[in-house]
Amino acid sequence: MSKPTRTSIIIREGRKRAGLTQQELADKLGITTGAVSNYENGVSFPKAEVAFGLCDILDITPRELFESE
Repeated sequence: MSKPTRTSIIIREGRKRAGLTQQELADKLGITTGAVSNYENGVSFPKAEVAFGLCDILDITPRELFESE
């Protein structure tokens, strides 16, 4: 099992702050719930287009999402 990263924590906390379920976030991004879960658990990192979508939906800046661990 992967260890959550700073980025994965930002995604999870941002989703919760936005009042979204993983399914709702996945639907808004056009991806699977499993992909959202993988991002939140540090298993994988979103591709650029998804990452920028996350920034818009979660009201965070790319810098906040992309800052080094």
